[in-house]
Amino acid sequence: MEGLHSPWGTIWSIVSATGWSVDYILWGISWMNIQMMIADAPHYVTGDTPRRGKPIENEADLAIFLY
Repeated sequence: MEGLHSPWGTIWSIVSATGWSVDYILWGISWMNIQMMIADAPHYVTGDTPRRGKPIENEADLAIFLY
């Protein structure tokens, strides 16, 4: 699967997932709220997806992370 290439692809995905009208998406809800919903939406993570890093387990790890 390939990512979306334009705002119209994003709007199509929202219409498909929610049943909202294009008019409501464009004029009835803020684009910032839509972006936050998309960013927080559940998604699959495969074994090929790199992890975000090792967990912070002590103060030394925290110091490395912050600096």
